[in-house]
Amino acid sequence: MAAAARRGSTAKPAAEHAAAVEEESVAPAELAGAALGRIAYEAYCEAVDGQSVGGDELPAWDALAAEKTDVAAAWCAAAQAVLTATFERKQA
Repeated sequence: MAAAARRGSTAKPAAEHAAAVEEESVAPAELAGAALGRIAYEAYCEAVDGQSVGGDELPAWDALAAEKTDVAAAWCAAAQAVLTATFERKQA
C-alpha cells in the first residue's frame, strides 16, 4: 500500500503534480516556495514508502509544514535549487 494512502493523504503523487504543471504551462517562478517543497517531499515519501531512515512514518506535508517549519523550508530550498540549476544549465 502506498504511503500516502496509509496516512489518509489526498495529495497527488509527484508525477501527477509535474503533469499538471506541464498541462497548465505554469511558469517556473510560480512554483517557488511551498509548492516546490511539497512536490519534492511527497516524491521522497513515495520513494521510501513513507518511512524515515529511522523507520518512523513520515508525516504528511501539511503536518510537516505546521510542526517542523525548518524541515519544510529546507525541502523548499532544495527543490528551488534544483529548479534554478536546471534553468541555468538550459540557458548556458
